[in-house]
Amino acid sequence: MRLGLPFALIASSIAVASAQSPMPSPSPAPAAAPAATPSGGAPPYAAENEKYLTALQASIKGKEDLPAKEVFKNLKTLGDVPATRLLRTMQAFTRSLGTKCTHCHVADQWDSEDKEEKQVTRDMMAMTRAINDDYLKKIKALEDDKPSVNCLLCHRGHAHAGEELRPPASPAPAR
Repeated sequence: MRLGLPFALIASSIAVASAQSPMPSPSPAPAAAPAATPSGGAPPYAAENEKYLTALQASIKGKEDLPAKEVFKNLKTLGDVPATRLLRTMQAFTRSLGTKCTHCHVADQWDSEDKEEKQVTRDMMAMTRAINDDYLKKIKALEDDKPSVNCLLCHRGHAHAGEELRPPASPAPAR
């Protein structure tokens, strides 16, 4: 039974969050294939996200290696990872879901709980962690020695998982 490819997708938000070794510095090329514009250029959300990321990186200058919970407010998960790794994880989320940072966050009020999408993300992280830890590790027939699921596996660059698989809406009947 060969299930390696679906479980070995890169840019795994869970693998990023739970990896023991530090990740390499982010590169200009995205880890996950973002939703591109019709002309094949950068996704529409990229410039806005880059603006936020640049400002956040500047705001944590000198504290990049501290635990994220010591640098940022209101972290319910990922608080033990280095602050700079938290930002890379958030970057992976936006790429996997094809969204702006402001899909889950209020701009410049990153600790705000005003958007329910933020809690949905926390719940989805718990779900993928459970799948990876409680289910996949126990499947002995998997060829991959560290199988994992992640945001990209289901979302594939869309805010709602499976969005690209749904049939287009039928046009409203003429009256």
